[in-house]
Amino acid sequence: MQSSGSNYWWSVCKSWKAALKPRCAAAVLRLFLHPNRSVRQQAVETFENVGSAALKCTAVVTALLTHTRWWVREAALEALGALSQHGPETIVHVSGSLKDGDSRVRDMAELVLKSHAQHVPRYTGKDMLEFLLHEDRNVRQAAVEISGVAGQLDADYAARVAVHLGHSDGQVRQAALEALALMGHNSGSFAKEVATCLRDEDRLVRRVAARALGKVPAHCLRYASELAACLEDSHWDVREAAGEALCALGKHGMQCVDEVRGRLEHEDGHVRKVALEILGSFEPLDASIVAAVSKRLGDTDGCVRRAAVQVMGQAGEAAVDYAADLVKCLEDGLWDVQAAAVNALTALVPLGARVAAAAAERLGHRTASVRHAALQVMAVAGEQSAAYAASVASCLAEHDSEICISALEVLGSIGIAAAPYSADVARCLDADNEEIRKSSVRVLAVLSTFRSDLVSQVLKGLEDDDWDVRKTGSSHWQCW
Repeated sequence: MQSSGSNYWWSVCKSWKAALKPRCAAAVLRLFLHPNRSVRQQAVETFENVGSAALKCTAVVTALLTHTRWWVREAALEALGALSQHGPETIVHVSGSLKDGDSRVRDMAELVLKSHAQHVPRYTGKDMLEFLLHEDRNVRQAAVEISGVAGQLDADYAARVAVHLGHSDGQVRQAALEALALMGHNSGSFAKEVATCLRDEDRLVRRVAARALGKVPAHCLRYASELAACLEDSHWDVREAAGEALCALGKHGMQCVDEVRGRLEHEDGHVRKVALEILGSFEPLDASIVAAVSKRLGDTDGCVRRAAVQVMGQAGEAAVDYAADLVKCLEDGLWDVQAAAVNALTALVPLGARVAAAAAERLGHRTASVRHAALQVMAVAGEQSAAYAASVASCLAEHDSEICISALEVLGSIGIAAAPYSADVARCLDADNEEIRKSSVRVLAVLSTFRSDLVSQVLKGLEDDDWDVRKTGSSHWQCW
C-alpha cells in the first residue's frame, strides 16, 4: 500500500501527465531523486506519457546516470527507455551502464536494451561488439544477451558478431558463439565458422560451438560427422553438448548412425551413455539399432545400463523381443535402473503378453524390490497377467506393504480372473496399514461387479476407523 506521501506525488504526476507540457517533464525529473520507488515509478510513467516534448530533457536524464545513488541511475535508465519510443537515438546513452558497479543498474540497462533491440545495431552495435571483448564477465554476458536478441532481428549484425569467432582470446570466441546461439536462423549462415570451433583448443569454446550448432538443426546437419567426432572429446561437457546437438537432429541424424553406433563399444562409459541417448533420438528405431542397444543392458556402467533401458522403452514393437532382457534389469542393484526398467516394460506392455509372462517369473525373486517392480509392470499389463493370478495373490501374505498394495493393484486390473482370490483380498481389510485397506476396498468393489456376494465386504470398508478408507468405500458404493 502506498504511503500518504507517495499518494500525493502520484496525484501530482497524474495532473502533470494530463497537462502534457514540456515544463512538466523538467519538473518530474526532480522526482527521480525520491527515495520511494513508487514515486519514481510514477515519475517514469509520467515522463513517458509527456511524449516527444520530453526529448528536450535527454541531456539532463543522461547526467543522472552518474548520480551517486543507484536508484536514481536506475530510474534514469527507465526514462531513457521510455524516450527511445519517441527518439530511438537516446538508447546510445544506455550501453555504458552495463559497466555500472551496481548489479541492479546493470540489469535495468540490459532490460532497456533488450526491449529496444531493434535499435541496437544502429545506435549501440559498436558498443556491444566492444563489450563482447570486455574483461569483466558480467559485462560480456550482458553483451551476449543483448547481441543475441539484436541478431535475431538484424542479419548484418549477426555477421558483425561472427567476426569475433576468429579472435585470439578464447573468452571472446566463447562470447561470440553464445550470442550466435541466441540468434536463431540468422546464425545459420555462419554454421561453417561455428563448426570450425569444434576443434578449438579451448574446451569451453568447443562446448559452446556444439550447443550453437544444436540451435540450428537445419544447418547443423551438414556437420553431423564433426559433432560425432566430438563424442570422443577428452572433456565430458563437450561430449554432452555434441550429443544434445545430434539429438536435436532427430531422425535426420541417421546419416551418422554408424559413427554413433560405433561409440557403443568405447572404453569410456560416458561416451557409451551419450551414444545411447543419441540413438534414442533417431526414432523410429530400426531392428539393427535395437539389437546394438540391447547389448548395453548388461553394461558394467550403471549410467549406461539406465540409458540403454530408456532407449529400449522408446523402441516400441522392435523391443518386444527383448522383454526378457529388460525384465532382468528389474534385478539391477541400482534403483534408477530398476525404475527405468519398470517404465520401459510398462511402455511395451500393450505390444505383447510376453512382457507380463517375463515379469511374472520374478514374483518369486529373493529381493523385495524386484518383486515389487515385477508387480508394477503386471498391474499395467492388466488382463495379460490373468494367467498368473495365483502367484500374485500369494504376494498378499507378504509383510512388505508396498508389495501387498502392488499385488492388490494387479488383481484389480485382472478383473474377473481374480475373483477366486477374493477371500485373500478380503483378509487385507484387517491389515494395520490403511493404504492396504483402501486398496483392498477398491479391488473388492471391482470384483463385486462379477460376484454380488462381495458387496458386504465393500460395505465393511464403510465401518473402518480411518476416514480415508471409509471415503474409498463410500465412493465405490455411489458408483453402484
